[in-house]
Amino acid sequence: GLPPMTGEERRRRGGLLATDLLTIPCTVGYGMISGIGIIWVDQFVNLATPLGAVPAGWFASADSFASILTAPVLIALWTWQARSRQEPAGITKIAIGCILVGSSSLMFAAGSYLSPDPRSVPIGWAIAAFGGMGVAFMWYWPVLLALISGHAPRKVNSTMMGVTFLSLFLGSIIGGWVGSFYDQMSPALFWSLNAGIGF
Repeated sequence: GLPPMTGEERRRRGGLLATDLLTIPCTVGYGMISGIGIIWVDQFVNLATPLGAVPAGWFASADSFASILTAPVLIALWTWQARSRQEPAGITKIAIGCILVGSSSLMFAAGSYLSPDPRSVPIGWAIAAFGGMGVAFMWYWPVLLALISGHAPRKVNSTMMGVTFLSLFLGSIIGGWVGSFYDQMSPALFWSLNAGIGF
């Protein structure tokens, strides 16, 4: 078997575990769009177009589409920054992702506050909010996986990757609980709460 971890390796493992834990609120905030976000679109967004109403379910892929568009841009940005030794550290990128999750939730809140009646929110708010979440995802989740796989001690590398996906699971479970408050709050207040969780 492998020898016991050194003190430095244990400290590194502890730091990476803390990073996993710190991303759970971000996962809660981001995950809200796949359930409550679609419900909100169906209830409050004006989906009418000259060609007919846009199905609310189409927004289920909006953040993924934004992620796909964002990926090459971020790769180019980080490559350019790396050449000038200005690329943000992994933990900084993750923090930016969390800030973007909170900011995108505020777009949901702003649309709800400015147009509180059913099916009155301009569709632009929803597109911006879902798109912002897709950009946020690319800043935090792939970076987190790379950070863990690249820095976890070899003796526990696979275990640490499993723990990272466990943090995703825990974030989803907590998100389900937070989502249960949607019917008990105004949409503007609920999305403001979600923004606070993301931040």
